[in-house]
Formats: sequence, C-alpha cells, structure tokens
Amino acid sequence: MEDKKGLVLLSMVVFLGILTTLTLSLLTGTGANIKHLRMHDSSTAAFWLAEAGIEKALHEIEKTGTDYTGELTELGGGRFRVTVEKTGSDFLYVVSEGIYAKGSREATKKIELAVTVKKLHGERFRVEKGLWKNSRGRLWKQP
Repeated sequence: MEDKKGLVLLSMVVFLGILTTLTLSLLTGTGANIKHLRMHDSSTAAFWLAEAGIEKALHEIEKTGTDYTGELTELGGGRFRVTVEKTGSDFLYVVSEGIYAKGSREATKKIELAVTVKKLHGERFRVEKGLWKNSRGRLWKQP
C-alpha cells in the first residue's frame, strides 16, 4: 500500500511540474506578443505622423512657394519634423519624420518627397509631387 502512495505522490509532482512548465511558456509567449503589438502600434502612429508632416508641408508650399523650410509640430501624442531643401529654382526635397513615444519606446518613420513648385495667378502655387521614398528606402510615384 505504501508503494502506491509513493507512486501517486510522484505522479502528482511530475504532473504539477509539467503543468507549471506549460503555464510559464504560455505566459512568456503572451508577454512577447503584447510587446510586439505595442511596438507595431507605435510604428504605425509614427508613420501617420510622418504622413501628416508631408501633408502640412504640401499645404504650406502651396501658400508660400519655395520659401517654406519646415517645422517641428506636436500632434496626437507624438510629433513630426519637416525639413524642406531647395534643390533648384522650383524644385524642393521634403523630408518628414514622424516620432511617436509610448513609455520608454520610441518609434520613428520617415517619408521623403521630391516636388516641383509652379507659380499660379496671384499668391498661390501648384505643387506637383514626384517620387516618394519611405523609411525602408522604397521609391514609389504618387498616383
């Protein structure tokens, strides 16, 4: 009878050890997934901030022409930094960097755009978008 009690006790210890190992591995995997999702959210927010910076720059260039040089703007818990470099008499190179920080992690995304500026009647300008370049260095043409 004593041998059976020892066997039952040993079986329970082994079972609880396996159960504890499985529980810890599930919790570790869940924690890693949560961390990944938070970073993805921050990265997405940084991209949209960079996009907002491009739109702001295009609006300012339509108003002022080639005089606009950029700015730093706080928006929605993040910020975007726009720099505009004049590369010719009516050519500009616009760089917008979106920065979003949540907690101790900071995500940054950059969009670059070449534009041509044409003067219209009066004080307005038309902006023709050229090639875009994203954070990964991929080029694309705006439709």
